[in-house]
Parts: sequence; structure tokens; C-alpha cells
Amino acid sequence: MNRKKRNRRRLLIAAAAGLLIALALLIRYRINPVLQELACASVTNEAAGVINAAVERAIAERQIDYDKIVHVDKDEKGNVSAIKTNIAEINSLKNEVLREIDSEIMQISVSEISIPLGSVVLPSLFAGKGPDLPVRIVSIASSSANFSSVFTSAGINQTLHQILLNSSVTMTVLTPLGTQNVTASSELIAAETVIVGVVPNTYLNREF
Repeated sequence: MNRKKRNRRRLLIAAAAGLLIALALLIRYRINPVLQELACASVTNEAAGVINAAVERAIAERQIDYDKIVHVDKDEKGNVSAIKTNIAEINSLKNEVLREIDSEIMQISVSEISIPLGSVVLPSLFAGKGPDLPVRIVSIASSSANFSSVFTSAGINQTLHQILLNSSVTMTVLTPLGTQNVTASSELIAAETVIVGVVPNTYLNREF
């Protein structure tokens, strides 16, 4: 092999090595972050929908209404003197919501949250195309459900009282790049009513 051929061969090897290095850098700094972001967003969106459905189902099955959760006492002038919460009912609903959420989250299939390769490599041209990269929820790190109370003026001496159920789930997600924790949350109205009479400031925006 003469010197010219040897030099050409070295040049080809160097070009191939450079191409591989460039490809590795592209995957690491461009494709990997996009894939991780899409994977987390897909899981979060899918889980948020599941949480909403689970909470709505739990509220409907227990036939939860305002009077089951809250009792309003008034004085002789019709003003609110006390707002009492049914702690037993609230804790029972919390536990049922968490059971529903944990059960439903783990039923999400890989196919529902897979990511097309085209959406990662060149989304402007190939979004939604190409082979699917599976994303799977492997465990639930933690889940929580908490009630909060919101009062909004609804007219003269009228106050809209809403009981909000705030739920969240932190999950460990398996992607082609490894595992990562993501959190999905939801806020739904569990019950509401319009209170006629003055509501003291001490009851505003209380948490249960």
C-alpha cells in the first residue's frame, strides 16, 4: 500500500471517527434532553387525566355533596357563626381517592405513552412518525390528596364556598435513557354552595 492510499485511509478513518463523535454529541446534548422532556410530559399529561377521572369517580360513587362535608352554623342575625367540617367523611374520601389513583395509574399501558422517534429527532418534519420509544411507569413514589376551602363573593351578603380536592402523584418513569421521577397533579371541585350571610375572615381559604 503506497503512501497516498495510506493517507486516504487515515483520512477516512478520521472522518468516520469525527462523524461518530459528532453523532454522539448530538444524541447527548440535543436528542437526549428532548426525549427526556417529551417522555416526562407524556407521562404527566396521561397521569393527570387518570387522576381527574379517578377523583370524579370517587366523588360520584360516594355521592359527595356539600352538606356531607361541611355544616354551617348561623347566629340569630343570619351571619355565619361556625363552619364545621366532617373530618371522618373527608378522611374516608381521601383514602378512597388515593386507592383509585394508585390503581388507575399503574394500569396505564406502555402503548398509550410511547413517543414516536420522529418527534424526537426532527419534530418539524416527522412529528408523530417513526418507531415508538416506550415509556413506562414502573412505580409510584408517593401520592397525596388534600382538601382546601375557597370563598368567593357571589353578591350582597352571599358567598360562594367551594371545597377543592388537590391530588398529586409522584411516579418513577422508565425511558430509553433510564429512570426519572415526575409529578402529575389535579385540582377539582368536590362540592360547593352559596352561603347567605356574612362569613368571618377567619374561615377564608382554610385547608382541611
